[in-house]
Amino acid sequence: MATNNSGQIKHFERYKGNEIIIAGSDDKPVVGINGVDIGVEIANPEPPLYTSRLTYSLYASPLELAREMIDIEFTLKGKGINFIKAVLKRRINITMLSAAEITKLRNALFVMKETGTYDKYAHIHKYSSNLGHHGPAFLPWNRVLCYKLEQELQNIDPDVVLPYWDSTSNNVDSHDNSKVWRREFLGKGGEVTLAWQGQDGKSHTWRIMRNKLNMIAIPIDASTFNLNRDSYPDFRTVIENRVHNASHVFLGVPHGDQCSFETATNDPFYFFIQCNVDRLWVEWQIRMKQKWLKDNPGMKYPAAQLSEDYYWHGKDEDHTWKTPPNRHNLDSVFWPWDGTETPNGGPSSVIPPWSTGMSETFTPRMMLNHHDWGYAYDSEPRSSNTGDSE
Repeated sequence: MATNNSGQIKHFERYKGNEIIIAGSDDKPVVGINGVDIGVEIANPEPPLYTSRLTYSLYASPLELAREMIDIEFTLKGKGINFIKAVLKRRINITMLSAAEITKLRNALFVMKETGTYDKYAHIHKYSSNLGHHGPAFLPWNRVLCYKLEQELQNIDPDVVLPYWDSTSNNVDSHDNSKVWRREFLGKGGEVTLAWQGQDGKSHTWRIMRNKLNMIAIPIDASTFNLNRDSYPDFRTVIENRVHNASHVFLGVPHGDQCSFETATNDPFYFFIQCNVDRLWVEWQIRMKQKWLKDNPGMKYPAAQLSEDYYWHGKDEDHTWKTPPNRHNLDSVFWPWDGTETPNGGPSSVIPPWSTGMSETFTPRMMLNHHDWGYAYDSEPRSSNTGDSE
């Protein structure tokens, strides 16, 4: 493990299933990928540019260098640097979690909540507005949000993978008991209080407000929508309105956390809903792959939509934000990971970059292939899981 002179790690993250550790000093950085020192060199002092004996290119930071090496290895599908992993972690239906997996997920969420790490997601959603809703970026933006939360959980316990909640299926056992709404998992309906003994030795509680739901109900009638949509806009609209929105309404109306932008992510089921939406996007992509392969090998984000600006605040009747910043185009850089403010949020919506000393760049184009980010779904055909070693 790479550490700096004081024995501390300056930056740690999981990127596409790989562990990156950055240590050392600014003039002598030490970077490890999966425990292997990649031998970083400074090729230019002002501004500093970084390279390695394993690459001929120059990068603006050691982190960008490490990420690019992982990106290249994924592109090579395992034919390059042998310490880069291309194994995909698998997100599964929440009803299929074992007791041990539930315990691991709960405990990791509790650590995030205890340290305040989880609450920053409520801050993000408070100011997300149309950045992550009502336009083409709805799917890729929420893919980033779930990916970042999953990274946080895996930094606590590398075995944890976000599950998805399929709100269109029957979630009861053979005795008509809910397999989802359980006290030993994340509570039932109404007012829920989760309690645990923290790492600091103190008792902690987490208060979640939900609708007093019918615990064996199927929130969404699957017959009201289908995935056989020829265009991305049509697919995105039906999934957002009939699956995503309906799931939040089921949990939030009339007084639950998911009724408000400010509190929606306080309920962890927010992320399980988003994972299911992401899973359905994957399923649609697989269905459309052969049809679109010739004209649009990306098969995900049609070019016809890219010239339209989808960004404005709901109160802005004149659509004054129909000029940049636009966050929905194919190469738009997503807030908040770029460290900027949102137009309707002002300075209070600025969130410090989550990488050490730099912002992170995520765009719709980067998020089009979920395998690039180190995960797959249990509902995918195994043959579609490039790099899956199972």
